Amino acid sequence: RALPAAAAEAIRATAGAIATGIERTPGWSARSAASLADPTLIDLIDARAAELPATVRHAVRPPETSAGAAIVSGLPLHDGELGPTPRDWRQAAAWSGEAEHRHASFELDLAMLLLARSAGEPFGWEGQQNGRLVNNIVPSPGHEHEQSGASSTTLLSPHTEDAFHPQRAHLLMLGCLRNPDLIGTTVPSVRQVDLDARQRG
Repeated sequence: RALPAAAAEAIRATAGAIATGIERTPGWSARSAASLADPTLIDLIDARAAELPATVRHAVRPPETSAGAAIVSGLPLHDGELGPTPRDWRQAAAWSGEAEHRHASFELDLAMLLLARSAGEPFGWEGQQNGRLVNNIVPSPGHEHEQSGASSTTLLSPHTEDAFHPQRAHLLMLGCLRNPDLIGTTVPSVRQVDLDARQRG
């Protein structure tokens, strides 16, 4: 699914306008940007997502394929906007709130929130990246061989996101910002698993 150019530009422009405007809001701080949990910000995301073109909501509708996944392309992004790769998710979150490191990080967090709000209701787990509504998955030194989002040299085993919780998300969004080695993402679907009677029992 390709976002029409006008819709994609509207997402980036809206995210940019929110980022610029909210920094002038009384009580707004770097900590608010790092957590993305400020009620004023959430209200703005709700209101501004509703103003986006209908083609945005159409692009992020639930997948209709047997694989249960869809690729949405077309959001404008240039590597030069991003700056250096942070060493871990904590640094990535902190940089969203620090003007000297921010680059486009905060604005891209807002773009992801706008897309997520167009698809449903974003939420986070308190125990997962401190409840941040947009998780940052980055390769972290010392974690290269782990089965986690911080690894970089090992193939992750198939898994279900947030399988521990009975009210986990119905939709999961992954946004790739930088992939110089063109590493693919494997998405297996339980819809395509062939189980015998014993396994189903």
